[in-house]
Amino acid sequence: MQMTYETFKIILGLLASVFILSFFIYYAGVYSQIEGDIQESTTVKNFIKTVEDVYISGNPIGFYDFSKISTELFYNPSGPAAEFGFGISGMPLTVPVFLATGAGKEFYIHRGSVDYGWWKFYYILALPELDIIFNIQENDDNAKTVVDDMVQLFPSTVYAQPKIRFGFCDGFTISNMFDQYEFLGMAGSLGRTAGCSAFLNEKQRIVAVSNRCNQNFSGAGICVSPIDRKTGYFFADNETYIYKDPLDLVVLLLGSGQRNIYGKMSALIFEYKNKVFLKELIFASRVAGLRAMKIAQSIQPSYSVSENCRPLFVRLSEKLTAFRNMYADYYKLAPNALAEIEHVQKAMDDSKSAYDNLVNMGCELP
Repeated sequence: MQMTYETFKIILGLLASVFILSFFIYYAGVYSQIEGDIQESTTVKNFIKTVEDVYISGNPIGFYDFSKISTELFYNPSGPAAEFGFGISGMPLTVPVFLATGAGKEFYIHRGSVDYGWWKFYYILALPELDIIFNIQENDDNAKTVVDDMVQLFPSTVYAQPKIRFGFCDGFTISNMFDQYEFLGMAGSLGRTAGCSAFLNEKQRIVAVSNRCNQNFSGAGICVSPIDRKTGYFFADNETYIYKDPLDLVVLLLGSGQRNIYGKMSALIFEYKNKVFLKELIFASRVAGLRAMKIAQSIQPSYSVSENCRPLFVRLSEKLTAFRNMYADYYKLAPNALAEIEHVQKAMDDSKSAYDNLVNMGCELP
């Protein structure tokens, strides 16, 4: 009887020990998960704060904290606002951010702009280490313009990390990689190359410039078929697009070859860019148009130079009003119709020309 009792105590003690040990293991796991979630959340908040600071100041900076976390990054530009985080969820980004995923977790954060004189569209490029490789299959001014305009939108990283470098592909051969300034210095002197058949690693993106691009183009890169120096067709992930400015090409390049739970990243980021661009454009053109008309109405008839400015301010206001209405209709009715895009592009050029006339006449400071 005594032996049975002792055995029972031993078994009960073992069960209690297992229970207590299991409890502590579970608690430690939960605590570790909570601690990991807090670290991820804090890191994402720091990234968003850094992005906002760069957007305001214009001073680029490297961000390296994501490399300490093993969870995959999440970037979703498909919602009402772009989101960034880990796993399958994120926090909203408060400024336009175009981010390249799948090539590393250290980012160089750079503010760029598209300048139309009367308005600048500011945006953020969040770039991991990238090699942008051009395969120029046409030897004409349109092809060279595509290369120059795209490269100038990227930052120079001579004294920064991670590096953004540029090179060429000819057949199976990829050239050495160069910084932005070095590359621009030699790009104009290069002639036509053969199609690129070289193997690309995860940090490389290809930009083929060819009049023979087609919808079957896929992988990490884009194929560009320029029509003139400002517009043309381009292809990525088996889809066809029409570009209106070099930023269209850059954002699609950053998203090419990647997917998230919402679809192809190239399509999502292209739509996001044009959505935020249109929203800011319509607001800015309305404000600039009203300002120009108010200034024109305030100029009193006289023989002074300012009297010559009145019709120029009126013209700018009229051009912006017509342009704003046309741009909104274009995005609603024909987002991939070349004729409409060329019409809108001309209207944009007219508004910029009207503003440049004001600057040239001394009526407006640049």
